[in-house]
Amino acid sequence: MTEANGFLLKNNGKNSLSSRSDEGFTFSWSGPNIFSQDVMISYKELLLSTDRFSAQDQLISSQRDTSPFCSIFAKNAQMQPSIRTLHMERLPNTYFTGNMPAQEHPDKPLRQMGITVIRTDDHFLSCRNAVSPHILDCYMICLVRGGEGVYHFGANSYYLGENTLCFIPPWTLTSWHSQTAWQQGFCCTFTEAWFNEGLENKSWLKNTGERGDTVLSLTTEQTAYFAVLLEDLLATHETAADLDLMRSQLHVLVRKIAALFSDQHKHIVPGSTAAIGLTRRFLDNCKADFERLLTGGIAGIPSLAAYAHRLHVTPNHLNDTVKAVTGRSVGQYLQQELSRYASALLQQTDLPIGQIADRLGFKDPAYFARFYRKHTGVSPSESRRQHP
Repeated sequence: MTEANGFLLKNNGKNSLSSRSDEGFTFSWSGPNIFSQDVMISYKELLLSTDRFSAQDQLISSQRDTSPFCSIFAKNAQMQPSIRTLHMERLPNTYFTGNMPAQEHPDKPLRQMGITVIRTDDHFLSCRNAVSPHILDCYMICLVRGGEGVYHFGANSYYLGENTLCFIPPWTLTSWHSQTAWQQGFCCTFTEAWFNEGLENKSWLKNTGERGDTVLSLTTEQTAYFAVLLEDLLATHETAADLDLMRSQLHVLVRKIAALFSDQHKHIVPGSTAAIGLTRRFLDNCKADFERLLTGGIAGIPSLAAYAHRLHVTPNHLNDTVKAVTGRSVGQYLQQELSRYASALLQQTDLPIGQIADRLGFKDPAYFARFYRKHTGVSPSESRRQHP
């Protein structure tokens, strides 16, 4: 890539500026040098990342923040999106909301340790609804066990669901949009220097990361295996008592992930921006409709044809696009969401089963019972007994 295709940020120890005014953009970089090596960011990456966010989306930057940041100003734009480097120690509070587990050794800050490990679940920590474009200054591993969202790595967009693993090298332009109210999995970040401490071959990690963002589809068994590795790493991380053990655990984790890179069948192909955009609009509509359904605002979830009309596409195009991006048809997605909301109402309320069926748009309680058993393997009454 040359400067004609993007912005070249040179590691010269001082401010660097490179832009093309005829493209309608000016790239400004203030503060001390923030890159450990030369970095090229393409116009395509900048355009794809900044165009995904509306003025209502929260930006990861503040005029009061003295950290170095990068700003892109578009001609005639109504907003000025800000892209900055996200340092590893700031990632937990930027990406997640909820109660962070207390670290038993607070005298060892994250930057000094060189690694963070976080578990997300239904109860304590969850991904934020949106994280605007930023540049990571560390490696990141994400294991998705539940929930769904759209992750953007550079110019690539991925719709992530359960049994997915991501390995992302530093200096990757990144953003996130959640598509579910909950997520389950792990997020591990670490620096190259911390990983390489004590190793003879200090180029292996860098060479492994040069392939760029890697997103893998796992089997249920593989997901469970990596979850055990990350759970063990998390337990060591929370005590911070044995950094050598923690580093060895990380080495095993990364080596096991790299062993899957050669299996091309496991690589998830980035989705097209248009397809992911349409899928996101459909899922956003669904989320709003389910909220209205639970509060009595509507009597039932709209049909495929109704959603297609609302989104100004044909039913076949909407169905094919959603299935290509998420692996499920519109009907399958709606049925799974209905069964999930039904489970929540059965387990968290004392509402009679007939009222739950009516609230979810089922006029016949017997049909609701058959529907629920088909999708969960148990009857509504059995589900309630299992979760008193």
